[in-house]
Amino acid sequence: MLNAADENFAARLEMVSPGARVTDVAPYLEEPRGRWAGQGVVVAPRSTVDVSRIVSLAAEARVGIVPYSGGTG
Repeated sequence: MLNAADENFAARLEMVSPGARVTDVAPYLEEPRGRWAGQGVVVAPRSTVDVSRIVSLAAEARVGIVPYSGGTG
């Protein structure tokens, strides 16, 4: 079973990848027509090293990852 990406996890993310956390999460977690809204922590890694650190931390904490790219479907 996976764990939630709570504030404790978000704080740990800031330690391994400072500045990667996105504060305006609405474009990523809310469907444009208002039919659904997600929950979680959104990060924008700046390098492959950041990606590696984030994935390692998520695996260690048993938190799921949903990759996002251009958002074009």
